[in-house]
Amino acid sequence: MTEKQYIPISLFIIGLEVQQPARDIFGYTDASLLFLNSAKKFNIKESQDLLESGADIDMQDVKGMTALMYAARNGNIKMVAFLLANDASINIQDKFGFTATMHAVYFGRNAVAKLLKESGANLFLVDLEMRNAHDIAKMRRYKDLAAIFPEGITSESLRKGKDALERLKRNAECSKLPHGSPKQRRIIV
Repeated sequence: MTEKQYIPISLFIIGLEVQQPARDIFGYTDASLLFLNSAKKFNIKESQDLLESGADIDMQDVKGMTALMYAARNGNIKMVAFLLANDASINIQDKFGFTATMHAVYFGRNAVAKLLKESGANLFLVDLEMRNAHDIAKMRRYKDLAAIFPEGITSESLRKGKDALERLKRNAECSKLPHGSPKQRRIIV
């Protein structure tokens, strides 16, 4: 049985052959593009071959999705384990701020979410709507998943913190005023 070999596409510019691997406008090689597609299909053997030929395991598509995110989203625990064993970055965020862990939680993939948590995922990262994995599990009504993820910082606690900080700033400004002035009596508690 012959082994598949991935040969970089050569560029021909005015009749001259360039010996570097072809790259797309984002700087990715053909092997990286093929890797993301094989990972989306959960083809571990082909993905391994492409990684050995220099593919970038953390390549992101136009949505910012990585192979680990696709595997987590679809609940393919074998592919997730394979990617983690090959040092895929666990905390990369897509264009919406979702991590692989958040994708697993959003789609109710309990086993994958637990594996990602145990593998060291940052559970306090938030998406563009300031939700962490716990918030997403609560929103989707996955009580079992919400129980295994810490609450962390929520958008509500951030708003409260911002309000408290503004009160502290105003109080500090008022305390600098002369004693007994009308503004100094307006210290906000």
